[in-house]
Amino acid sequence: MNAKEAKQRIKEFLANPEQKSIEIELDPGVTDSQVYPRSALRYYFNWMLNRILGKVPPCKIKNSLYRMIGVKLGKEICLPMDVLFDYRYPDLVEVGDNTLIGGYTQIFAHMLREPYKEENKVNYFDKNRYASINRLNQTSHKTIDGKRILKLGRVKIGKDVLVASIADFEPGVTVGDNAIIGTATYVDKDVPELGFVGSRPMRLIKIVDAGWNTIDRTDTAAYYREQKEMTKKFLKDKTIPSLNITYKGKRGNAGNEWFRMRNTLKIWITAAWVEFTAFFPACGLKNLMLRLTGAKIGRNVRIEQFAYIDHINPDLITIEDNAVLKTGSFIGGHDFINNKSSLGRPVIGEGAIIKENAMIQCHYTNKATGQEERLVIGKHAIVGSWSFVDRPVPNDTIVSGWPAKPLAHTGESMKAVSEKVSEDKIAENRVAGHLHGGHEKHDAYHHSTAHSHEKK
Repeated sequence: MNAKEAKQRIKEFLANPEQKSIEIELDPGVTDSQVYPRSALRYYFNWMLNRILGKVPPCKIKNSLYRMIGVKLGKEICLPMDVLFDYRYPDLVEVGDNTLIGGYTQIFAHMLREPYKEENKVNYFDKNRYASINRLNQTSHKTIDGKRILKLGRVKIGKDVLVASIADFEPGVTVGDNAIIGTATYVDKDVPELGFVGSRPMRLIKIVDAGWNTIDRTDTAAYYREQKEMTKKFLKDKTIPSLNITYKGKRGNAGNEWFRMRNTLKIWITAAWVEFTAFFPACGLKNLMLRLTGAKIGRNVRIEQFAYIDHINPDLITIEDNAVLKTGSFIGGHDFINNKSSLGRPVIGEGAIIKENAMIQCHYTNKATGQEERLVIGKHAIVGSWSFVDRPVPNDTIVSGWPAKPLAHTGESMKAVSEKVSEDKIAENRVAGHLHGGHEKHDAYHHSTAHSHEKK
């Protein structure tokens, strides 16, 4: 279809709110810019505002500005830093009241699928999450047989939903109320009410119990006093491994009260400092600058460009000698779900390697004992790319997956490792999404990290 015909089809779709999605086959050489039925000035304004707001912590003004460009946002929605809405068609995105959306989530109402060619492949592992705007196209390349398909669709996310970090939404999907979207999930089909989904491609893990996100507001004044005392005690007593607080406040979800984690001015200063240092390549100066935030960073640590530590609580992070954080990796010091907030003191052990875009949760609850423990990545352990670590990793162990599971011992021969899972298969699992097993054993809380990249 040529540009003129495609543009007319798009206008008809936009004028019909009952139509959920549309797919248009474009002629060779026709771009999505050429079929955009609105002014280029509007597109660039949307793009610029999206980028600016992406660096603003959750607040009502931020939500109001998103509404100004057309995003249909309900009340009390928590949007941490680096949430990305569609630039061209933000008015096709709707989010219900009290929903919490994790950092680095992308919600697109349009996508252009190109014919599969080797040069079209995007190597995630050479890019940081900033640059991975083309994540949505990754599972599409091999399914298009010589055609260029432009897809537009209305994305509707219901009320009281938890969307964890690095989730991707295809155009035309609907998420039911009170659903849970796991970390790094590729949402390519509808999610039922109370559905807990995860993986890439997405699969339904289970239907969670109604009321999982209920907030008790019978005595908010007492809650705020208790929350302040517990947080102050945790930050002062460094022997406490982690802190979980059930949210009983006035806002729609715990994430909207991120500023109660500690002094707000200190949060702003440390967040800006961490964000600034992210642009530096791995070097001693970068390590020194991060130590100024209180982070405990050992000797010869390599923190690559756009590898992040927690913005609110960098002083809770310990990275021991000779450890490596690859581009896009993230070490959390806090997290939120709708009705709970957590703080933790994770440790990256000596010589450990956290590969590209892997995420380390801030805390760990031992289910056998019910006790809180430090989440420690053991000495010389390796965490695979795009993995989500929600429990301690033993010394000399290779883990990968969502959630991360042991694959091998670093002392084993390469032949033994390849027999368990090849490095190519690990990369394919993380990008294309063929992750299997182990999800049912984890509750919604351990898959949340919806806060993890708020970088407030």
